[in-house]
Amino acid sequence: MVSSLREIRGPDLPGAACADLAPAFDLHVAGESAEDRAARLAMAARVCAGCLVVAACRSAVGAAEDGTVAGVWAGEVVEPKRRRPGTLEAS
Repeated sequence: MVSSLREIRGPDLPGAACADLAPAFDLHVAGESAEDRAARLAMAARVCAGCLVVAACRSAVGAAEDGTVAGVWAGEVVEPKRRRPGTLEAS
C-alpha cells in the first residue's frame, strides 16, 4: 500500500505545513483532469516551500526505500517505484 501524508503526519512531523491538506498532496485524485492534477500538485509543492519540517519530510521519503511513498513530499512529486518484470516483492 502506498504511504500517504495522512500516515506520516503527526508526532513525526509536528508543524508540517501540509497538516489537514493531505488530499491535495496525493498523487492521484479520482475524476481529476490532467490539467487540474498539475495545478494541484504545483500548489502542494508551493506549500512545501515554506514548511518548517521539509528536511524531516525529505528524510522520510529517503527512508522509504521500498517504493511505497507517492505524492508530493518535501516539495517534489514522488512516483511509486515499480518492480522490474520478473522480480519478486520482498516479504
